[in-house]
Amino acid sequence: MIERRTNSWRLRIGALVLAGSAAFAPVGFSDTCYGTWYDYYETSDCEVLVGSKVSCPGFPDQVDAAEDGSFIETPFFVSGTAICPCGGGGSGDGEDGEAG
Repeated sequence: MIERRTNSWRLRIGALVLAGSAAFAPVGFSDTCYGTWYDYYETSDCEVLVGSKVSCPGFPDQVDAAEDGSFIETPFFVSGTAICPCGGGGSGDGEDGEAG
């Protein structure tokens, strides 16, 4: 079993960078917007991280895919608030669709 923590931090940092870039946008886009980050684990003990995702409203979900392009969502996850850019324009709706 391989624990993949480094890529989930890249997702969170990427979300913060996007949020920071929104601060330099025109005045109408300077509001702070929020989304959700998810870390998915192999089992309920939450020891082995198997996937991560950041969902920002109006943007496609950003996922931590394995080298082969696969992404694993499990029913065992922790989530929190992510700072997102405001405005959107992507094809995703930022909704996870899972109850947790």
